[in-house]
Amino acid sequence: MRFSTAALVLATATSSASADSWSSPCTATANSGLPFCDSSLSMDDRVADLLSRLSKEDKITKGDSLLSNDGKAIDHLSMPQYQWWSEALHGVANSPGVDFDGEVTAATSFPQPLHSSQSFNRTLFAALGTAISTEARAMNSVGQSGLTYWTPNLNIFRDPRWGRGQETPGEDPFLTSEYVEAYVPALEHEEGTDFLKISACCKHYAAYSLEAYDDVDRHSFSANVTDVDFADTYLPAFQACAAEDRAAASSMMCSYNAINGVPSCANGDILKKKAREEWGFDGYITSDCGAVDDVYSPHDYSPTPSETIRDVLEATMDSDCGGFITAHMEDAVNDGTVSMDLVDSALTNLLKVQFRLGMFEAEQPFADITVDSIDTDEHRQLALEASRQGMTLLKNDGVLPLQKGVSVGLLGPHAQSTEDLQGNYYGVAPFIVSPEAGLKEYGDVTTEQGCEINSDDKSGFDAAVKVIAGVDVVVLAIGINQSIEAEGLDRYSISLPGVQKDMIEAVLAEADAQKKQVVMVYVGGGASCLGLYSGDDRVSAIVAAGYSGQSGGTALAEALYGDYSPAGRLTHTYHRGDYVDETDFLDMNMRADDRSKGRTYRFYRGDAVVYEFGSGFGYASFGYEAQNLDANGLSVDIEIKNEGNVDSDHTILAFVKSQDETVVLNPVKSLKAFQRFAGIKAGGSQVATFQFQKEDFGAFGENGEFVQGKGAWTVQFDKGDGDVVDVVFDLD
Repeated sequence: MRFSTAALVLATATSSASADSWSSPCTATANSGLPFCDSSLSMDDRVADLLSRLSKEDKITKGDSLLSNDGKAIDHLSMPQYQWWSEALHGVANSPGVDFDGEVTAATSFPQPLHSSQSFNRTLFAALGTAISTEARAMNSVGQSGLTYWTPNLNIFRDPRWGRGQETPGEDPFLTSEYVEAYVPALEHEEGTDFLKISACCKHYAAYSLEAYDDVDRHSFSANVTDVDFADTYLPAFQACAAEDRAAASSMMCSYNAINGVPSCANGDILKKKAREEWGFDGYITSDCGAVDDVYSPHDYSPTPSETIRDVLEATMDSDCGGFITAHMEDAVNDGTVSMDLVDSALTNLLKVQFRLGMFEAEQPFADITVDSIDTDEHRQLALEASRQGMTLLKNDGVLPLQKGVSVGLLGPHAQSTEDLQGNYYGVAPFIVSPEAGLKEYGDVTTEQGCEINSDDKSGFDAAVKVIAGVDVVVLAIGINQSIEAEGLDRYSISLPGVQKDMIEAVLAEADAQKKQVVMVYVGGGASCLGLYSGDDRVSAIVAAGYSGQSGGTALAEALYGDYSPAGRLTHTYHRGDYVDETDFLDMNMRADDRSKGRTYRFYRGDAVVYEFGSGFGYASFGYEAQNLDANGLSVDIEIKNEGNVDSDHTILAFVKSQDETVVLNPVKSLKAFQRFAGIKAGGSQVATFQFQKEDFGAFGENGEFVQGKGAWTVQFDKGDGDVVDVVFDLD
């Protein structure tokens, strides 16, 4: 059943792709008697039959390979070329397999995952997966996209400097795992059929969180990871995504980096032993684009091109996004380095996914999903709802919500932003609502940018400052964009770039002189230092608005004016600017060592935190009362009381922490449960029931083995406003 947006609300660049669609060879009369077209046979038999009909030349001809993302056409079997590389991080996106130059000219642009994850709403995550896969299938039906989508990005956002943290659900492995277990099945499956709706991909496996820093880049970097960090931070989300008893995604992507000296795509320990044998992963593994080249150079892991191909295929990688296998496979087979058994094993994994997608059916599955399913009213509403639910209020001295009819001076480089609200990996949106357009729906708005995102030009300051005298309140839209954080681009500083700090000071000084209140809106993926303003009385409120997608301006305005009470919670920590001085970006250790004071809220032991993971509140205040504590059954009910005067959503987070401070490997605390409630009435209440497992009370040891907890453990129920309620379980 496809997802209803109403149910959620009540319950909680130009592409080079070809417009030619895949045409199943089984639709051709001449092929109708081929066993691989016989859907009554087992999937394995159909795959084996097709594989037997492929000649050696079909498989390994130099310059044209079936083990490449570009695929190849097999004319004698009526198989068209297939492009494996399509993108859909937060909506169908520009990529080699996606083309907006045809009947479909736009697709719904949902918020970036880092923004949507701040909803802490599993129902929303699933709804986004369903909507995106519906639009993907619809585009495929008219030949404008493939069916294999390289999404989601599950790497842990371990450091705010990483340029691709915006693509992830944040810094916590439990939240990321919960995200993927809701999102991936919704992408891949639909009730009533065993065929894959689309193929999702767990990327980038593993320990990938660096683009380019100092003299190291992602192509040459060796992520040196301890066993304990691998077990409790870098692997959990991938296990949740790939394991047969979890989300069971049909694809994985091996990353550019090496892990402890072994390139990911040649790393049989993580691909073959961990993913396939231990987790039961049953799908195809693609390299990231150019990562097979990297195995050969600059990692210099395999001495020859032929041995490089052997090493990645033996590690059970199947497909090369890039030209390395295409260029060298024929030589590698002919010189005896690579066996045809290795080639056939990879092809079997690739073909099986295509069969599961229904690409070899005479009648294509999901034929009822047409282009009328793209940019629907329901999907527009879902995009708006996702943007709303991710909006996160970090400070409010009472200025918010704004009164209807107040005049607003909208200042700052993001005042009129549109495309910037999409972040990266975006497609063509049907529309994008800027902050200015959103606020103008509520009253008079006077806009001046004051400065650009990253510029030394202060010439716009005077015009911005002059606006203040003629308005009732100032909304200051500041932040970063893809010129600051992006794929291939890490940050050296987490301070606001350019002359933004100078502009902000000029605005705050004038607003203070005019006795005007200032609301600061931060637009960006990775956090910037807001420490100068969190304690500044001249800043009355701060909203983390993220990369909020096509309806971002609407959702922001609704939040500022109180048409809904924000209930987002940060999924990544905001630090002071000096965090970068105390923490070595190239150090992958999560726990404090001689190169850093630890990473993420789970292990950081410094004092540079401004807003911690989980921060965020709304226009209602909430009280918690623990009830029905079952110490033996490890369960407790928390009554959530809306003590305010407005209806509001509310998210409750449950962190577990050991009371034994001597165990230095233990996290400071770890998220183990969360629930989001919709529309708790003013004066009303809801009961959140939490059932914990013994495994929630423990930690990983130095060798990566799980150590069951003993003694007293605290469960900290966090409201997001700095107030918590503690419940203690004694495991002895």
